[in-house]
Amino acid sequence: MISIIVPIYNTEKFLSECIDSILKQTYKDFELILVDDGSTDSSLSICKSYQAVDRRVKVITKENGGHMSAWILAVKESIGEFIGFVDSDDFIEPEMYQEMMAAQQQYDADVVMCGRTTFDRFSKYSSSIKLKPLYTGKDMEEIYRMVFPSLNDSISLARWNKLFKRDIYVDNMNRYCKKCVMTMEDRFIVSPVLLSTRVFATVDKPLYHWRVVNNSASRKPRLELYDVIELLYKTQKQMLEDKGLYDKYKKNLELSRLDYLRMIAVRNIARKNGLSFGKKMQISKQMLNDCNYSNTVLNNKEHCIGKFGKFIYLAYKIKSAFLMTLMLLIYGKFFEKENTNGF
Repeated sequence: MISIIVPIYNTEKFLSECIDSILKQTYKDFELILVDDGSTDSSLSICKSYQAVDRRVKVITKENGGHMSAWILAVKESIGEFIGFVDSDDFIEPEMYQEMMAAQQQYDADVVMCGRTTFDRFSKYSSSIKLKPLYTGKDMEEIYRMVFPSLNDSISLARWNKLFKRDIYVDNMNRYCKKCVMTMEDRFIVSPVLLSTRVFATVDKPLYHWRVVNNSASRKPRLELYDVIELLYKTQKQMLEDKGLYDKYKKNLELSRLDYLRMIAVRNIARKNGLSFGKKMQISKQMLNDCNYSNTVLNNKEHCIGKFGKFIYLAYKIKSAFLMTLMLLIYGKFFEKENTNGF
């Protein structure tokens, strides 16, 4: 059985489309756990209406605490041998779990990942996962390396386009998800799960449809992002040490600071997000004065690739908060779409 978990907060506009796409799965052996995270719209009523007519649907209600607290609670209440996730403003193809379970059964995979489409009101594009169908043995080193994203190479660290064996997921959740964060929460669980994976399979079809909503939480400024990323960095270092992998991947961990720097810069400075130029300059100054980021950028010029990498290297070389802010605003206006990882 698969436990399919949907954390929900104020997504009444898209929720029925999401739930319908799950209930139409050609793979029938699943439970659907809908976790209402203190919604103030009609989301809970919608959930209860599905529970009333389909015995596979279970509704959990809780006070608002963020997606991470919601899916942790749902995982604890779930009974499936496998665990999957769908965000409540997204939807999936009818054959998604059928195909992922077929890959899991074929290879006895710990984790299976499928492709996705990304869409908003104006456009839609598919994202090939560009990976082999199977990774095991020494091939897993490629996956372990990509857990730590660089500016040109990474693997999706989202929960929602993956199928997990329950034991590996729960064990890592209990170890590394002790503090609930409100942003980047998937990286605290998917990173250690992948580092624990011995067999990884892929289905290179766009079976998951990720909706980018302009007013969604993922598009708003996150002033706490800096502190969350520092916690993530320390947690990932601990993951590597616990799993005996630190010496081999410590350079990859260090270089991930380039991608984390991009996240802070784009989310809080480059995008139109309501923050004043003065506030954005304060964030730039904080980044420039952080010796961890400064050393990573200035000591790894060859890894500062693409428009963002070149802009940020120049800003650190000159060490001007005004110049950094100005360049990032230009980057946000003309070049941000070069990023395809999503965050």
